[in-house]
Amino acid sequence: MLGFCERSYRMPTQSIIQARSPEAVHEAFENLLNNNDLDQIMSLYEPGAALMDRDGKVISGVNAIGEYFRGLLTIQPIIRIKRLKKIDTGHVAVLISEWHMQGTGPDGSSLTDGGHTYDIVRQQSNGVWKIVVDNPWGIVIPPSN
Repeated sequence: MLGFCERSYRMPTQSIIQARSPEAVHEAFENLLNNNDLDQIMSLYEPGAALMDRDGKVISGVNAIGEYFRGLLTIQPIIRIKRLKKIDTGHVAVLISEWHMQGTGPDGSSLTDGGHTYDIVRQQSNGVWKIVVDNPWGIVIPPSN
């Protein structure tokens, strides 16, 4: 079970992975994506988070972001994330990283992708850091459809 019920994502009742620093968000994301752990990936996002997809469309809210990742996980991705820069205000941070991903297409072909993230994370009242804005395309703005 991927954590979806009637095409609606339900947040896990307990988070196993809790990012205790801004940098830990990307570390956890890499580990969880590589292990196809959708529930835990989604625990890294605030409920009202936004993500920009490859086409420049902004995907808003945990339900829609969960659907996006459910599709991505079908290629069984392996991602590597290298942190380049962190801008930290104490409770909000920008993470700028380089990423490379490999996966397998439906026809068995090898898929590769990569880019530079420009992500905004925020510290929650319990000290855990979560993603507010996930922009895996960095400062390159894909055209909106």
